[in-house]
Amino acid sequence: MSRDNATLSNYHQVRNTHTALEWTIDWHAQLIAGSATLTLSPETETAVNEVVLDTSFLHVTAVKVDGVDVKWEKAERIQAMGEALTINLPEPTLKEFKVEIKYSTTKECTALGWLTKEYVQRTH
Repeated sequence: MSRDNATLSNYHQVRNTHTALEWTIDWHAQLIAGSATLTLSPETETAVNEVVLDTSFLHVTAVKVDGVDVKWEKAERIQAMGEALTINLPEPTLKEFKVEIKYSTTKECTALGWLTKEYVQRTH
C-alpha cells in the first residue's frame, strides 16, 4: 500500500469510525475549546500501541484512551505538515477503542478561518 505524503498520521494502523465533538465557541476571541472523541479501530493484524494524528497550532491539554489518562506528545512542527500528536495506548490492542482529546484552537490555526461581517457583506 502506498503512503500518503500529506499526513503524519498512522492511518494504515488505525481507522477512525466515529468522531464526537464538544465545543465552546468564543466568537469574540475567535477560539474554539472543547474535546474530540474518536472511535478508532485497528487496521492491522498486530496490536496497535500508539495513535499518531495530524494537528496544526492546537493547544492540547489532556488525552484519554477509554477514559484513562495517557501519555502523549506533540512533535516539532514540520512546515506545511503541522505537528504530529502521538498518543501512547495503555496497552497494545486489536480491539476498537476511544481517544478523547481536550484542546483549544489558537490564533495561528491553519484549519480555521473567521470571516467578519464586513468581509461577508463585501463579497456578496
